[in-house]
Amino acid sequence: MSRHHQLSSALVFMLVAIIISIGGYELSVTVRGHHIKGSPYQLSVKASRDYTTLTNQRSFDVGNNTTGVAVHTNGEVFASSYDGFVQVFSENGTAVRRYGSKGNGNGQFGCPQGLLLVGDRLYVSDVNLHRVQYFSATTGSVW
Repeated sequence: MSRHHQLSSALVFMLVAIIISIGGYELSVTVRGHHIKGSPYQLSVKASRDYTTLTNQRSFDVGNNTTGVAVHTNGEVFASSYDGFVQVFSENGTAVRRYGSKGNGNGQFGCPQGLLLVGDRLYVSDVNLHRVQYFSATTGSVW
């Protein structure tokens, strides 16, 4: 096998598609005139919320060392604190509820860090306890 062949088989291609309209699209990817596996791909572009207008609040007082933040589609802001909890703020910056406490049991944190909101699930990664827990974003109950 030649060096040229080894290099060409290790190439990685990145395709960027900028789609500016809502609707259905077909993405066809070919290399040297042949479709790659799975091509053409069907894409569906749906309306998205403008998250830049969710809140006018410029700062949220969480406490010691804020380590993560996520914004819910309802406008609430979730912020994790090194002190072992996740604080939830309304759109206007009012603290409305708090999830978790310091510890290593269910619903407790050593150091909550990364936050991810998917639907009604709030995923919280804990850098000290090396785990991810998930909660109801609206009630705070552990799933």
